[in-house]
Amino acid sequence: MRIDAKTKVYGIIGNPVKHSLSPIIHNTAFMNTGLDCVYLAFNVKNLKSAIAGIRGLGVLGVNVTAPFKTEVISYLDELKGEAKEIGAVNTIINKDGLLIGYNTDGEGFLRSLKEDYQVSVKNKKILLIGAGGAAKSIGWSISKSQPAEIIIVNRTRKKAEELARMIYATTIPFNKQTVEETLSNVDILINTIPINLSFNSINSKHFIYDIVYTNKVLLDVAKNRGAKVGEGVSMLLYQAVISFELWTGKKAPIEVMRKSILKRGEL
Repeated sequence: MRIDAKTKVYGIIGNPVKHSLSPIIHNTAFMNTGLDCVYLAFNVKNLKSAIAGIRGLGVLGVNVTAPFKTEVISYLDELKGEAKEIGAVNTIINKDGLLIGYNTDGEGFLRSLKEDYQVSVKNKKILLIGAGGAAKSIGWSISKSQPAEIIIVNRTRKKAEELARMIYATTIPFNKQTVEETLSNVDILINTIPINLSFNSINSKHFIYDIVYTNKVLLDVAKNRGAKVGEGVSMLLYQAVISFELWTGKKAPIEVMRKSILKRGEL
């Protein structure tokens, strides 16, 4: 990859981001499509200054990861689609200094379910752990896909209740006994929080999806108990595909992007 004064800059902002696979995915896509672009990871301590930097330096687009998916909205000029509906952003386009927020998490999650795992949420009972930016996007998207029921559990009950009102879901307290009892009666468990969890109620009838690809324990336990599992790098791939297409207007090389993760032993 040759980088010079004409190279267009994209990236990811968050804290921490050193673990992120997004640079390898996007840089592989740029090289494959012959685009003179580079994608960098920016560990952000001051979000306001970071957004000013995006404007001032002419960074053409960024992904947004924890903990800024909601906070970033106050620094943007416009929200589109799902981002406007749920109040969470994971993709920004810099259009001549106008910063426009999108959210590709929900669609990326549903594409992951359909294309990589052949799983549908229609008529299924779903337990969603977490109520942050990613959980909002996933919850909003699955609520539009005719689930039988969505149950939300989060360490901060108030946030769980806010999300539940948005997507017509119910909530339960964040304690192991309640979660175990609830899990025994659902079809799908989706974890969105960066904590390694383990539940005794998991069995072969469950589909367990952990979107946090640095987590390992939950999926290992699920596999040992015969459950079908979904890995977070699959969602990462599809949300990256959507971001790439929003930024460039070109069709993303999905399988090339997938192979870039495979080379890292992640998918």
